[in-house]
Amino acid sequence: MAVSVSTEIFNELFNLYMAIALVVGTLVIGWLGYILVRYRARPGTVRPADAPRAGTLAPERGHPIWSYVMALLIAGIMFGLAFGTISATTELETPPPEGERVNVTVVGFQFGWRLIYAGEGGVPIAKINDWTLPVDTPIVADIVSQDVWHNFALTEYRIRIDAVPGQINRIWWQAHEPGTIEPVCVQICGVGHALMKTTMHVVSKEEWRQYVATESAREYQRLGNATVNLTFDGATFRADGGNSTINTARAFAVRINNQAATEERFTFGEHVLTLASGQTGLLYAPAGSTKLEALTTGASHTFGGSS
Repeated sequence: MAVSVSTEIFNELFNLYMAIALVVGTLVIGWLGYILVRYRARPGTVRPADAPRAGTLAPERGHPIWSYVMALLIAGIMFGLAFGTISATTELETPPPEGERVNVTVVGFQFGWRLIYAGEGGVPIAKINDWTLPVDTPIVADIVSQDVWHNFALTEYRIRIDAVPGQINRIWWQAHEPGTIEPVCVQICGVGHALMKTTMHVVSKEEWRQYVATESAREYQRLGNATVNLTFDGATFRADGGNSTINTARAFAVRINNQAATEERFTFGEHVLTLASGQTGLLYAPAGSTKLEALTTGASHTFGGSS
């Protein structure tokens, strides 16, 4: 069984080209060997009058039309292979649509890799050279470099892509098997290039959910006092403890207690938190965020001032 979707696609292409190469190579080399033995020069023989000469094809040795037929046949095969290859590479380069997938950013630096993704409520989680990601889930990665040109390679998955300063390149993969692999850099990038690799743990979806919950709680804890407690009653937000001001120039978190009668979705831009009635959760607000919205009811709360 292939370890990932990309491995399957690459192996299919490799096996196809290898099969064609073996068939063509066997026929060509076999025929060449036969010709060399069958028509080899022998001592005392004279050059036949119909011996082939460079640039000409004697009529008695075949009609030139067959040269064109063979050329067209080979061209047809090569065009077919080219279109098949383009189709395969397009699939490798086109991420699956939004849904059950994990969006990450991979940042290369001298000499390591930083993985960044959104945890619960949108809180950013960053890990250097020790990653955990789920099995059987598309991972869509934006690849960038913070210093020099690197090349991010998942050799077990048969894929790689450049990490270029100031440019985002996108790649995706989906592992079929749990385990541990080592993403590496395959672009010489300095004296520590050989050591530029990371450990990526591929775990079950349940282990992934537990891992994200633990890491999210740790990141929210780091925000410390930059957390506001709000209660939502279905129409308005109320500050618990009478304090709803926060320094919005810096990242902060909001702990929301949903006391509405129904489920509600709360958002700071792209960061969304869904809470059932009576449930409490944390929502991350990036620096500069001021407006918290309840998407179902349209209620909102604006932050400002400093704590």
